[in-house]
Amino acid sequence: MLCSIPQGSTLGPLLFLLYINDLPNCSEKLCFKIFADDTNVFASARDLKSLERLMNSELAKIKKWCDINKLSINMAKTNFMIIKSARKRDMEISLNISNSDGSSHVLERKQCIKYLGVMIDESLTWKHHIAFVCSRISRNIGIMSKLRYYLSIQQLKQIYYNLIYPYISYSILAWGGVYNTHIKKIQVKQNHTVRLIFFARTFGRETESAKPLLNLLDLLTFIVWKY
Repeated sequence: MLCSIPQGSTLGPLLFLLYINDLPNCSEKLCFKIFADDTNVFASARDLKSLERLMNSELAKIKKWCDINKLSINMAKTNFMIIKSARKRDMEISLNISNSDGSSHVLERKQCIKYLGVMIDESLTWKHHIAFVCSRISRNIGIMSKLRYYLSIQQLKQIYYNLIYPYISYSILAWGGVYNTHIKKIQVKQNHTVRLIFFARTFGRETESAKPLLNLLDLLTFIVWKY
């Protein structure tokens, strides 16, 4: 072929995956997770200094592979996060990627990173992801509060599964085991949703219980209620 593949073509993604398929072979000490053009690298060590030395040496290998294959690393989107216990003493480490002209780019350390739609924080508390889910649910609750005047209960239930349930269920096996104090925030949003569907009172002392309303719609809850 004498020209490149146009963006948006059917063949383009397949050829790109074939092109970067041997990227993990450039390092035996790192674990690569590749999804389309989004590449994440994982490494572990007993202490931060050992981790710093390991990553700097292995990042040089990745940069060399990219240079040989005429691929550039998007430095603006390249950063790192250290996953550790919140009780562990923290310390600063420096990770950098050296260029062929002698310059180097120091990677920015993040406290929270969005990975395939999930907000992962360095202590795996999942606070950021739950806040993200609650914000998306709140936005869609506003949509349902307007549609409830024009649609039936069954139609609103279907909209619930289209607008709210996907945010609740996505990757729940990873973050769903957090403390009930965090999960309760999502349960409150779910309760508010079903009250809107049935035009029940949503605030004040006379707020109606969401438990029977959830049962009427046959919806699973986050927190197991005791009868």
